[in-house]
Amino acid sequence: MGSPVTLVRSEHRGTLVLVWRNGAQRAAISASLKAANFSVLDTDSGNQALDWLEIDPSPFIVVDETLADMSGVHLVKLLETIWAYSAQRPDCRIVLASSNESTDAEISGTVPTHPISKPASGADVAATVSEITNACL
Repeated sequence: MGSPVTLVRSEHRGTLVLVWRNGAQRAAISASLKAANFSVLDTDSGNQALDWLEIDPSPFIVVDETLADMSGVHLVKLLETIWAYSAQRPDCRIVLASSNESTDAEISGTVPTHPISKPASGADVAATVSEITNACL
């Protein structure tokens, strides 16, 4: 007789929005996040991300510094402005990937933003999001 099979049910860690311009990198990061038990909505468009977040605010947003239609910093500033005047501001955290060290100074900080240096692998991004998630629990 074979060994008994143990089913391990992994806990879903939430849905996040991944906004990344490079399609191959976006796919690799998305796969790493899914392997870490996150559901992922991914796009290369800041405007698409804004549309999704208006319908269903996500607790995590992972943003690349360069998007198809705006900069990552611009997207973060738009989100900060929108949520500053919203009665239903989500408890949101943003991971902003940047190769520019001065990017941190450009963000006002009304929404907790966690920088990650580029180049960032899918495993790097998943580890950062997991660390932030664990710290929030």
